[in-house]
Amino acid sequence: MPLTEDELAKLRQHALPMRGDLSSELITNAYQIIRSAFNGDSDPNFFIDADSLALDFKKLFEQASDEDKQEFKKMAKITPQKFRDGDYNLTQKLINVVANEVPEVTIVVKHNHFTSEQCITMAELYLGAKTDETNFIDIKSVVDKLNKMKWSRRQTRSEEQSGVSVLGTISESLLKIAMDKLLDETTLFQTSNREVQSYGDFVLICLPNNLWLSVKSNFARERLLASGYTTDIIGAGFFTDEGEFTTKGKLRNFQRVGFLAMYIPDVAVTDQQRANNTSTYQLALDVYKNRGEEEPRNINGTPFIRPLSSLQSDIEKLKKMPIHNRTTINL
Repeated sequence: MPLTEDELAKLRQHALPMRGDLSSELITNAYQIIRSAFNGDSDPNFFIDADSLALDFKKLFEQASDEDKQEFKKMAKITPQKFRDGDYNLTQKLINVVANEVPEVTIVVKHNHFTSEQCITMAELYLGAKTDETNFIDIKSVVDKLNKMKWSRRQTRSEEQSGVSVLGTISESLLKIAMDKLLDETTLFQTSNREVQSYGDFVLICLPNNLWLSVKSNFARERLLASGYTTDIIGAGFFTDEGEFTTKGKLRNFQRVGFLAMYIPDVAVTDQQRANNTSTYQLALDVYKNRGEEEPRNINGTPFIRPLSSLQSDIEKLKKMPIHNRTTINL
């Protein structure tokens, strides 16, 4: 899909800078190949096609010193076995290592899956702002928008799997940034214990049960249900389909496994929502209003569907309570 003039104007603010001070000769030369391929001022599609870099990168790597190759292996986090077998995508790995040192690369290269951290950096560059609790939904919206712009061919199965994995990590990373001021690693923390990770992604120490937070990306479906184990849990994500939260059967399933609330985007996260100046949250409320029904409530009698922008403040209210009085009963 051709870019609009406004989109091109925004992207052209991020021309690739002159750089000759990168971590090794291999990475410096890889960047020069990327920069030489960039023709953003005249290309109507703006982006460099990662596929077109593969041959030059292969030749460059073959000519690199053993020392540079070993350093690249470490920076790209390639296991020794995969490195020996050549079982990795050299083009993607080189692009992503370069992007760690020259973030503008994330803006101008298409047909490449960047890491979740790099995708967030890409959106921050585009918006001209760092991620915080006030703009994390906008950041996710820009990530989705730019990724959509930058894939004009069908992805391979491996690329699709990589994209799904990155998407989930982006959502979790953004929610962590949004709640960063509240995380204390004692009473509110991100779970890293594999034995309990299936319960959720974050946990707040509460009474009568600890409160779990399960983070998902663009769709709820059965993946959120897998988090519930009749414990107290809330769901949050950058959901695009209001229909996942407006049918009695789906809501009953969420509540049956312990969900107290679902936090869904209250700013536009799709092109259609942007065009109609609406959001997943507003569309869900509109469904209930048009049906003449009250908005759903949880077992505490409080709203079950909530704006994602209120997640941080709701958690903060709970966290401010002394731990011996901190309960989920009024959430």
